[in-house]
Amino acid sequence: MALFGSDIKSLEDAELVARYRKTEDSQYLGVLYDRYLHLIYGLCIKYLGSREDSQDAVMGIYEQLTKALLTSEVEHFKSWLYIVAKNFCLMEIRKRKGQDEKNNLLRVEFSPEEHLNSDGLDSDLDALQGCIEELKQEQQLCVTLFYLQKHSYQEVASKSGLSLKTVKSAIQNGKRNLRICVERQRIEKDRRTYRSSQEDFERYLNDEMLSKEAHAFEKATLEDAFEQEALEGWESQDLTDSKEDLARIRAKVSRSTP
Repeated sequence: MALFGSDIKSLEDAELVARYRKTEDSQYLGVLYDRYLHLIYGLCIKYLGSREDSQDAVMGIYEQLTKALLTSEVEHFKSWLYIVAKNFCLMEIRKRKGQDEKNNLLRVEFSPEEHLNSDGLDSDLDALQGCIEELKQEQQLCVTLFYLQKHSYQEVASKSGLSLKTVKSAIQNGKRNLRICVERQRIEKDRRTYRSSQEDFERYLNDEMLSKEAHAFEKATLEDAFEQEALEGWESQDLTDSKEDLARIRAKVSRSTP
């Protein structure tokens, strides 16, 4: 089967995800993956450096998605894919260094309701900052001391002058309110998510964009961590090498699609 069906290339991410989960037909995943392949590759180049290692990682991420996408609730595929891909790269780095793979990893969040927990807060500081300011004063204080300043319950109680019971309640309620707030912000952000193409990257790096178009591209990239980190990867090596690597990866993905 060809990697792409002409009747599915125009489908939105959510529809492709839904069809893949329903049918397990890998051509739907193939379309999704190709849509963001240039970003995944750039991210891997940034973190792993080696072209060979990056190609292996891109294929490893694809294999991981074939299973993870069937069992994970994914509302916004691009945001989810970014975390999955980055986590994969960080794990590879820790394997190289012989460190515990669980130390200091970005937490891979497969469902919104599990997103805000004591291990995952630090990866969302930008979104959390505004949400923390929306909390009631007591919750704001306790959440800041516990999650951001890393104090224990007892230390939070001592610093705030609140009882231990009140501290625990404020942290629990604050965490729940933060979860709701951050998810609301994510939904709003994803509704206006920018999605580049490999051609956009190539034209930008070849200085083929007009000034206004280049500025719009740079602005959109700066507002999207996935796009920004991927572009940094592309900028770190020769453009011809990136194009050759992506051609090889596409061939491998095609062969793995029955």
